[in-house]
Amino acid sequence: MSASLLSAAAKEFALQIFARLDDPLSSLLLTVAVALGTFQVGQFLGVSGAAAVVVAELIFGNQGLSR
Repeated sequence: MSASLLSAAAKEFALQIFARLDDPLSSLLLTVAVALGTFQVGQFLGVSGAAAVVVAELIFGNQGLSR
């Protein structure tokens, strides 16, 4: 449950930045940064970092590509 909350927070942060990008390389780097950052914060908070990354990237991939 808390991994999902962490993923939702990361998604909101990343989508605000993603909406302003027009360069494909920057979008790719943002995706990698979200994955690494979500994992690290998840590990720090004691939740499953891997589950947080999977949920965040699924949400980010589905909503980010439609914008």
